[in-house]
Formats: sequence, C-alpha cells, structure tokens
Amino acid sequence: MAKYVIGGDLGSSGYKTVLLDIESGEIKATANVTYEVDWVRPNWAQQDPFLWKEAFVKATKRLIKDSGIRDREVEGIAFSGQQHGAVVVDKENQPLHEAILWCCQRSAKECTDIEEAVARETAEKDAYVREIGMHAMAGFQGPKVLWLHNHLPRIYKKIEQLLFPKDWLKTEISREKRWTTELSDLSGSGYLKLDGTVSELVMRVMKLSHHWIPEVLPSTSYVGAISEEVAKETGLSMDTKIFGGGGDNPCSMLGNNAYLLESVGTSGTFSVRARQPIVDGTLHPFLLPDDRFSHPQGPRQPLHCIIDAASAIDYMAERVYGKGRFTYEMLNRVARRTPAGSRGKVIIPFIHGQRVPYAPQGRLYIKGYAPSKDEKEDLIRAAMEGVAYAMKYGFELLREGMRKQEIVEAERITITGGGAKGEEASQIRSDVYGKELINPHTEGAAVGAAYIAAAGLLDEPVEKVSARLFERGIQVSPQKPTLIAPRDENIKLYEEGYERYLEVLEEAFKNDFEQEL
Repeated sequence: MAKYVIGGDLGSSGYKTVLLDIESGEIKATANVTYEVDWVRPNWAQQDPFLWKEAFVKATKRLIKDSGIRDREVEGIAFSGQQHGAVVVDKENQPLHEAILWCCQRSAKECTDIEEAVARETAEKDAYVREIGMHAMAGFQGPKVLWLHNHLPRIYKKIEQLLFPKDWLKTEISREKRWTTELSDLSGSGYLKLDGTVSELVMRVMKLSHHWIPEVLPSTSYVGAISEEVAKETGLSMDTKIFGGGGDNPCSMLGNNAYLLESVGTSGTFSVRARQPIVDGTLHPFLLPDDRFSHPQGPRQPLHCIIDAASAIDYMAERVYGKGRFTYEMLNRVARRTPAGSRGKVIIPFIHGQRVPYAPQGRLYIKGYAPSKDEKEDLIRAAMEGVAYAMKYGFELLREGMRKQEIVEAERITITGGGAKGEEASQIRSDVYGKELINPHTEGAAVGAAYIAAAGLLDEPVEKVSARLFERGIQVSPQKPTLIAPRDENIKLYEEGYERYLEVLEEAFKNDFEQEL
C-alpha cells in the first residue's frame, strides 16, 4: 500500500494543499480554497482564524475525494504558514482577537519604542539589531503584542498563549490540543536571538510572558493526531499524525529544493540557503525547518521581503479595469503590448507600507502618468516593472551580504509563488535582474510542508528527504521546469530604469508618499 502525506500552506489569501507519495515524490492531488484579508483600516490587516480551519476542512475533503485514496493511506500532515502573525488565545485555544497579520502596520510606533527601550537598557544604539539580527518591524509578532498591551489591555490581560497561524491550526484540529511551535516560524517573531533562544531583554520590553510561548520542538516532531470531529469532517483517519511544520518562506525553500529563491505571491521575497545569518539590519534572519538531527542549529535563510508583489499588480489592475474584470492572461497580453519602460511611467508599489526600505507609511506612488492623455493600460506593465525594481532593491542588499560572507551566488534564481506563473511579469524580472530564472512549477510552501511530514514519518533529516523527493517528483511530473533568460536588448534599459526608480523612491519619501493624480 502506498504511503501519503499532506502538506498544507496557510496563506493570507488562501489555503493550498497537496497530497504527496512519500516513495515516488509524486504530487497525487492538489486543492485550493481562497479567503479575504480584513483591512479594518488603511494598512491594518487581520483575519478570523476560523477561516483557516474552514478552508482546511474544505480543501482536505476535496483532496481525499479527488485522489480516490483510502483515509488510512494518509499517514501524516504538516503545515507551512504565513509568518509573523499573532494569534492570542484563551485556555481552550479560542482566539481573543482576530489574528493580526504579517502585513499589518499598526504597531509601527511600538517598533520605535522597542528599539529605543532596548538601547536605553543596554546603553547601545543598535542593541536590538545585535540581539535579534535586524531592526524591529511592524510585521513581526512581538510588536503586535505590545500594541495589544497599549491599546486593548482587556484582551492583553486574558492571553493564555501566543501562537503563529499554522500553530493555531494544528492545535485546533488535533485531539491533544498541545501548543507547540518551531524555530523557522519563531525566527520571524522579533524576539528570537541569532543563537536560537528567546531574548529575555526584548521579551521584557515587548511585554511578553514566557508562559505564552509554546513548547519549541524540531519542525519534523510529532505533535498530535487528528481529532474525531475533524476526521469526520475531512475524511482523514484519526490515526493521521500531525507534525510541527514551518514558516511559509522556509518551507518554500524546501519545497523548491532551492539555493537562491525568489518568491512572488501576495508579498515578494528573495532568500538564500546559508550556514550563518547575514546581519545588516534589513535581512530577516530566518532558520530553515529542522529535525532532531540538526535542532537547534539548522541551516539559515537570510531573506528580504516586500509587502506587495502580485498584490500590487492586482491592485493596479483593479484601478484600470475594475474588481474581478481581468484575468492574468489578459494582464500578460497587455504588458507584452506595452514597450519596456512603460513609456516613462514609474510605480513605487508600496500599497500597504514597506519593509525594505522601511516605510510603514508607504503608499502607491506614480510618476510620469497624466490621466488626461496617457494610456491607462500602460500602468499594468509599469506595476510589473515597479515590483521587479522593488525586488531588485532587496536582492542587491542580499547580494552585498552574500559577498561579505563569501557565499557563492547561483547562476540561476529559482522562482515560486503565484506571481511566478505570470509569463511577462517573470520575463520582466529576469530582465531587471540580468539573470536566468528557473520555475520548477511546484506548490512550493505546501510541498515543503509535505516534505516535513515525510521526514517526520521516516525519521530522517528533512534536508535529505526534501532533496530526494524533489528530484523524484520532477522526474514523474508531467510539467517540467521552465527556464527564463534575460533579453539582452532590455538589460541596459532596465539598469537605467532602476536608477530612475531609485530617484522616484527618494522623491516619494520626501513627499511622505503624498501626491495628486
């Protein structure tokens, strides 16, 4: 009898899941369920955690039905999850407030307060960066809790546990209701030190209690089994094992068997697989999912993030065509018709603020567009180019850190995420970077989570298992990797375009992103 595991990716715009054969590496079935982010105010993002459970049930039920397998053939499950989110719960795992998400900017002031408080206590200006590896960001989990302390004290006083999104879900669907986490998600908390332990100083400043932090285990650890209620709702067996899982960016690195990875989904990230963190104040000091063989000193994933990538293109398309009145095939056609450089139009795609460069106040900023005389559709390609320039900004910071640590840069960049499916948008990014891109066409983060479950079942190192299953999966997949090469005629044009982008970015900061169109 074949053995299968399920990998689920709990994202901010939807839940994706895959069924993996742990012998052949074949993805037997996939299922997706979408949901919405609740933007309660400009740049304030939250979500009802029960949306995640509902999506998990629907997608899993569909996965089992479509694959035609028996319930007992699914032996394990693990989740990747949107990182940095804060889910505060009571003793029964019931949320006390909607989950505050990674893209929320409400705690920007708290970040300033945190760094200043750490500096005062240590008499060292950059003490927070030295302790944690980068500056405090509003997206991180810890500052969100300080915001709750400052603004919603009645909720703050009731907190029993502080969870990341995927850790809430795995607790909610289990019999044991055991609260656990692991280092790949915890490395996006804002209070984990570079040595893999929590910072007593930073936790004190953030008003965090040690009692709220779940048990920290290797990513491949068994943490429970499916509850009777969830088994009935999904078609899974109550014997299905639940494993620790990982953050979505680290899981995507595993799922694509990548060394240098670009991910373009709602957000956009650039990261590299490394043995040591790169500390420059801007790069996220992520840890890759680990196992009992490497815990707590597993491989690193220094990462740059922009808040809006594909979501910025969607936002601009809605302004041009209206909500729901466009397809990605249509956007690709429009972008191909528009000349490179978008006839001088430059877009700074900071729809919901920005992490690098840090701009929680950031908003969309457009230069070179006159509504009365210019073609509105030029803005589609301009948005794609703006996202590519914003990604290049972080890529250059990553490159600089790699050079300092003598980390070899790969000839090709592995690409993943929904934005990787946009042919012209991907071609633009290849031209802007001046590098080849390779798309293995995997559901990266969900597949990475499945590899974690497989490694847990097999009790083998997760890096070894993921590399083996990835290679086997590529061999049996009907869709082979796609290579995208930069176009020589556009490389110089986009080098000049990037310099222009930096000039407009400086102008946007000077104007505090205020403009009239």
